[in-house]
Amino acid sequence: NSAFALLLTTQSMSACSAGIVMIIRAIREKKQGAWILATGFFIFLGLLILALLYVTIKSLFLYDSNGGFNGGGLFALIAFIWVFSIPGSMSVYLANDFARTSKKLELELVHVKQLGEQNVQKEIEKQEIIKGQKQELETKVREATAEIMEQKNELAEKNRDISDSINYAQRIQTAILPDNTLLDQALGEYLVLFRPKDVVSGDFFWCHKINDKVIFAVADCTGHGVPGAFMSMIGISLFNEIVLGKGITEANAILDELRRKLSVTLQQNTEHPSNRDGMDIALCVWNREDNVLQFAGANNSLYLLSENIAENGSVQETDRVKLHNRHLLQILPDKQPIGYQEDKMNNPFTKSIIQLRPGDTIFISSDGFTDQFGGQKNKKFTSGRFRSLLASLMDKSIREQKMILEQTLDEWKKGDVQTDDICVVGVKIT
Repeated sequence: NSAFALLLTTQSMSACSAGIVMIIRAIREKKQGAWILATGFFIFLGLLILALLYVTIKSLFLYDSNGGFNGGGLFALIAFIWVFSIPGSMSVYLANDFARTSKKLELELVHVKQLGEQNVQKEIEKQEIIKGQKQELETKVREATAEIMEQKNELAEKNRDISDSINYAQRIQTAILPDNTLLDQALGEYLVLFRPKDVVSGDFFWCHKINDKVIFAVADCTGHGVPGAFMSMIGISLFNEIVLGKGITEANAILDELRRKLSVTLQQNTEHPSNRDGMDIALCVWNREDNVLQFAGANNSLYLLSENIAENGSVQETDRVKLHNRHLLQILPDKQPIGYQEDKMNNPFTKSIIQLRPGDTIFISSDGFTDQFGGQKNKKFTSGRFRSLLASLMDKSIREQKMILEQTLDEWKKGDVQTDDICVVGVKIT
């Protein structure tokens, strides 16, 4: 019994210590239901004390005559209550804590559900806002697209009007240029390479026959396109007035009068020195009866392709005459334009006279061919290449000459944009 009491005391003290620690911790953490643990512990402690007292008293006073221990039933009841007091209180505490935890979880689930519903509602509102913004954006896009299409249609209509006007201007310009019938009668065997940069051209050629004299010219007006075309029409009108109206047929006199009239027409004078519109011209007056050619040029040269013209010293170079090989001769122009140029308005143009031979070919042109960009290095064709090209045409017919000029130009351009208006006129002497 003493051993049993000692064991019971030791276990009881250990249980008490653990219970006290648990209760103190529960109270410190302010856990709900801590009183349940405290009640179970105090029941355990009270019963422990009773059990110890009972064991002590029984060991001293309650032995039977045989030395056995009486009162075992009461002790067993106390021991049973004592053993199950703490587990019971723990079970009640845990059950209560589980109930609170379940209720808390239930409340949290409700809160989560509410948050979820709120999030869903916010997402719906967000989607509604996005939908509204999308609809508003689509409306603005449709309105902007409609406006752009309206502007596009308006611009297309204006472009059509402009194109129609330019095409009509082209028909007018083509109508006032010399037609094939006039050129056939006046020039005989000839070629015309006429390529405007745009629909209408600032380059033009002019030709007319008066008795035995044929006057023909190639002019390069300032600008190209519509502005150049206006200048070309003024130039053609002035040519008609000077040659056909006044009957002037001397090459230099035609250019002098053309410069004077153009300056008056464009109101070019010292009061308007910035107005430098005008034209460069190569002009020929060919007497078909004796094959004597007059030439006058305003910045543009004349090229004469004549077989062996430079052999045996028959032609000598001067400040106006340049020989480039034995077949090609160049007559240089006056370095002044048709139009206003300060300090040169009183300088008369010079007339050069050339005796032509059957088989000779005369070439006059604007600078469009020589200024055309192209080739492998995308550079200008240059006057040097142009002279070499003309020299290569010596033994060719007028049709072959035109074909070679066109092919050379197309190969040089290689499909690139045309740099300027191009006009070349060639006349073969028969």
